Amino acid sequence: MKPFKQNKIVSHLALTALALVASCPAMANSEIEELRKELAAQKELIQQLIAAQKSAPAYTPPPVSVEPPIPAAEKVLTFYGIADVGVQNTNSGQGSKWSIGTGGWLASRFGLSVNKPITPDIKAVAVAEAGVQYGTGAAGAASVTPGINNGYASSAASTAAGTQLFGRQIYAGISSKTFGAVTAGRQYAGTFALNGMTNALAFNGYGYSGSIMGANGMPTRVNNSVVYTSPSLNGFSGQLMYSTGSNNNTNGDVPIAAGSTIKSNDKAGRGVDLEAHYVNGPVLVGASTWNFYSTTFTGAETGLSKRSGFQVGSAYDFGPIKVFANYMDGRIKGGGYENVTKAFSKTGAYSLSAMVPLGKHRFFASMTDFNDKSANNMDAKLYGIGYTYQAEETTKYYIAAGHMNNSANASFSLPDGGSLVGNVLTPGRGVTGLMAGVTLGF
Repeated sequence: MKPFKQNKIVSHLALTALALVASCPAMANSEIEELRKELAAQKELIQQLIAAQKSAPAYTPPPVSVEPPIPAAEKVLTFYGIADVGVQNTNSGQGSKWSIGTGGWLASRFGLSVNKPITPDIKAVAVAEAGVQYGTGAAGAASVTPGINNGYASSAASTAAGTQLFGRQIYAGISSKTFGAVTAGRQYAGTFALNGMTNALAFNGYGYSGSIMGANGMPTRVNNSVVYTSPSLNGFSGQLMYSTGSNNNTNGDVPIAAGSTIKSNDKAGRGVDLEAHYVNGPVLVGASTWNFYSTTFTGAETGLSKRSGFQVGSAYDFGPIKVFANYMDGRIKGGGYENVTKAFSKTGAYSLSAMVPLGKHRFFASMTDFNDKSANNMDAKLYGIGYTYQAEETTKYYIAAGHMNNSANASFSLPDGGSLVGNVLTPGRGVTGLMAGVTLGF
């Protein structure tokens, strides 16, 4: 390339660069001006939006309910139960027998409980509780066919015969923390409850006193009853029960079935039960009394007899050991019962028992002496021991043993917590039993 042409190209490039440099300030000023105009427009738009918002009507939120929800601790409906399964070995006169069953330590059951708050102090309550046999699947007192000579029901609510589903208890009523509770239905008598409170085994395993003391007419579960349960006042509380009985719609004495020599009338089962107890720290003392008409009478008797009696009981917790004592006196008289049927027309019974706690372990022992003062003279002594291990809050394992020592005229079976056990066919025959199992509460 010639030098002239090279110089010409260089000159043109230099002039172009100078032009570009000269134009930069002008371009920068133009862009800044455009940005200022855009910001001014946005500011004006924001001011217009604020003005429009101020002129709009005020926002009113929707109404909110002021009725408080029921606290979780006051659930209206609760399902609960006890599942007790185990193995037992007994000999009631037919040789040693092993069985797999339920209710050895504690009667198996399921139930529904209703607690519906009405005011801060008053709530509606209801309970429907059925006994259940995990060994057979039967519930309540449904009609089943038990094993031969194996139909003695440890509990009146155990499966035996009948059509009661909620045989343990069923009632409804009103409860107040201030004034107590009034309920109606099939309910536990206060006498029965006190008997359990004053025996170390309560209603569990072999050997609890109520299983034999009840022979004297002590009320347990009472149909068609109304109950007032008092609140605790300085440690004192109690229960008053009245029952209209069988609710027979009769006028005078009538046979219970066509051709039957067994009769009844409109007073059948009617009566009262009164119980009171005092609790203060380690001390518990209580007393009860009852008076009920029997439900039937035989043709040789002239009318319904009356079952009456009283009970006193106590417990004291020394810490390393808790001791219990109970005495009960019962009468069945009237309508010639004492001279015709005679059985347990006059009885006296006492029990002594103890419980030793050791961490999660519990050791039990109980002795009950039942004295039949009637002409039949069916005396008996009941012994029971037991051990439980509390695996967790609602689960325990147990081992227990018991012996029913029948006198020459007596034929008491050896009841457990709530299953069907062997019948004693020969008077004077003693019964021994062993059991082991697990109880689960839910």
